[in-house]
Amino acid sequence: MTALAVIETEAPAFAEQTFDIPISKIRVGVRLRELDPVWAAALGGIMDDEGQRTPIDVYPVPGTDEYELGPGLHRTMGRKGRGHATVRGFIRQGVDALERRSREVSENLWRLGLEPLDRAAHVAELYQLLRLKAGVEEQASLQSVAARARWEKTAKADAEDASRSVRLAYGFAEEAAERLKLDRATVYRDLQLHRGLARDVAASLKGLPVATNAAQLRTLAKLPQDEQRRVAELLTSGHAKAVGDAVATMKGAVKPSAEAKRLSAFIGAYSRMGLAEKKAALTALQGLELPKGWSLQHG
Repeated sequence: MTALAVIETEAPAFAEQTFDIPISKIRVGVRLRELDPVWAAALGGIMDDEGQRTPIDVYPVPGTDEYELGPGLHRTMGRKGRGHATVRGFIRQGVDALERRSREVSENLWRLGLEPLDRAAHVAELYQLLRLKAGVEEQASLQSVAARARWEKTAKADAEDASRSVRLAYGFAEEAAERLKLDRATVYRDLQLHRGLARDVAASLKGLPVATNAAQLRTLAKLPQDEQRRVAELLTSGHAKAVGDAVATMKGAVKPSAEAKRLSAFIGAYSRMGLAEKKAALTALQGLELPKGWSLQHG
């Protein structure tokens, strides 16, 4: 620690010290929220212009001179991307793995702009961490129809418990929980999405427009996982643009185009005409401009 330069500040003497931490000494580890290179690059530019206003957290790795990264992945990568060798941060001592994970989840969750999949994962993770801290066993993922059915029976109770647990843990009033979208109804939808959507399906949809549409994702999460994967294939291959279209294609109920609908309506009406009406209709069509190479013949 003595090799690190203490950042000079005008803060009071009781303020925590921050250090210039060599980025090469920081272990990133497995993250709940993946790195967004575009945001990291933008953040790096902002920090170059305005300074790094928010320090990161790191935890010493026993027996080494390295650190495990806590909250601050995008700040760290933003600094690195701009050619800096260090990032400003706090060195946290004596913080166990459960508390580290909790801090990472909390920092990300309270930020605005999380996409539905990321938000659902963070809400589920935060709830699980609070359960673990309370000594409650971790819940199994919903990998089977039976597991999903069991959870559906207790889903509302779980959502109520999750919302209440978060409010108690952070001292939120119900109004504050609603503003942060941590009320029972919203938490229920988040848990339903996170637990119902297969992990590989969620990963495959990252970056697609559907990944920003919570309603479509919840519709997808209600399907059996084999159907989820077939829908995901249609979306990622470009054969469908929305979950509803993919489901219709998968089930062989593709919506006809507007042109097909009009042609079907015309054929239906023509088939119901008498002979005189059909002749009159064909005569009327003779005056219309037809596609090149087309001709109308009638007796």
